[in-house]
Amino acid sequence: MLEANPDNTLLLRNYARFLHKVQHDMKRAEECFSWAILASPGDGESMSLYAKFIWESHKDLALAETYFERAVEAAPQDCYVIASYDHFLWTCEEYEEGNDPTPYYRILNATGRPNLGSVITVAAEYFI
Repeated sequence: MLEANPDNTLLLRNYARFLHKVQHDMKRAEECFSWAILASPGDGESMSLYAKFIWESHKDLALAETYFERAVEAAPQDCYVIASYDHFLWTCEEYEEGNDPTPYYRILNATGRPNLGSVITVAAEYFI
């Protein structure tokens, strides 16, 4: 399937997640994430998934945060991207009570219409 559609970002990032989570093949997963980002540099979800991969597999805080920030810039209205970045900040203990609201809450307040389905999906992925 990938051979027939080598520039299909959705296929590339889903295959990368499969390689990472099921096959535990970190090298090939990283290659697929890289190809997905090269195929569609403005795809915030691909960058967000890659950032999560970097954090989980390499524990590289600076690089993961850079990709999360790029993902938020690319897709500022995407609840999945924003929630993934918030979760990353929370797990890294970067979020402190009393600071500015997290990007997720700023976006929700700016749009006034959160995509509840996406928020529930993200919460289920991380907490269940």
